[in-house]
Amino acid sequence: MNIIQKLSISCLLLFVICCLSCKKDKLVTNVKFLGHKGAGSNFFNDVHMENTIPSFAQAIETLDGVETDVAMSLDGTIWMYHNQDVNDYDCNEDPERFIPVMNDEELAQIMLCHESKKDRIYKLAELVAFWESRGKNFYISLDIKPTFPSWVFELVEGRSSYYDKLAASLANLPNVNYGFNSLIINKY
Repeated sequence: MNIIQKLSISCLLLFVICCLSCKKDKLVTNVKFLGHKGAGSNFFNDVHMENTIPSFAQAIETLDGVETDVAMSLDGTIWMYHNQDVNDYDCNEDPERFIPVMNDEELAQIMLCHESKKDRIYKLAELVAFWESRGKNFYISLDIKPTFPSWVFELVEGRSSYYDKLAASLANLPNVNYGFNSLIINKY
């Protein structure tokens, strides 16, 4: 065995000894880890559909909170759904439909499908109720989608009017503290 081989083996042994002898304390950080769309993404081997209560329940088992995408219906209800067109995962594959120009009754009837997973579209109020039932707080980050076609905003009195009404709906959610410690709102 030459000197380079001996030195390599010695370095490897030293590295292994150092790694095994290191104290393995729990990492302490102020960084909050959020599950994107809960614990679902629909393109991976997720157990649950994205942006659903089961997906959020799974995410908060190990994370500090969740991120969800939201849009407001004609009735002023905030619904959680990622894409602009609800038919991206609609089991019935109806023609193009957008949450801002649909009423709550229509949205409540939509079943979502992806591979072997099935679920429905949930209201943000249902996530807040789930949040309250947990007995511990977790963070909720809202991603407000501005990517609807312009004709959608024209049907709801314009983009500014839509966002004003959405903000009012958020303000009316019960028992929510809109501080940096509970709810983070993102608008791109």
